[in-house]
Amino acid sequence: MMMMMRLGVLGALLFFTAFATAGQRTGIRGVDFGNFAYKFEDYELPHDKLTLRNGRYKASGGGIPPIVAANLVSVTYGDFDRDGQEEAAVQLHVVVSGSAGSFENYLVYAYRNDAAHEIFRESREQGKRMSVVGHTITFSAPFWRDNDAHCCPSERANEIYAWRGTKFVRTSRRLSPLRR
Repeated sequence: MMMMMRLGVLGALLFFTAFATAGQRTGIRGVDFGNFAYKFEDYELPHDKLTLRNGRYKASGGGIPPIVAANLVSVTYGDFDRDGQEEAAVQLHVVVSGSAGSFENYLVYAYRNDAAHEIFRESREQGKRMSVVGHTITFSAPFWRDNDAHCCPSERANEIYAWRGTKFVRTSRRLSPLRR
């Protein structure tokens, strides 16, 4: 009788544990990129991290921080490296102090050892929305020729990146004149 009760309790525990975790996402889809600490070593931030809360960051008062504000633009999932596991392509819009204005940051994260790990990063001043088609990432941004003033880029670069071997590489860059 005691054994039957123990088995019944164990069965109930297993059922409720399975039921409680059924709605939880695992792997890369379980990562909340809207509430995430991104490494930004090139922006001279305290502790080299930019932490979003509810998809946003806004610098607190006092001084002129290098990053004034940031927001999560998009997260798109795909198996870019074709290992059978999804990765997350993340786009962050970052507003900086100074004349540059804003940057789009294009990032890809893989889920390894129970954590998200960055495997790709590109940043473009005044970049546009990233798109994911199949196993590729495409984005466009102004392109400055050597003679162009900072205010006035003469072309737009459309770039495509794909996984080759052990990393992402640019497979295409098409330049087109900007209309004035």
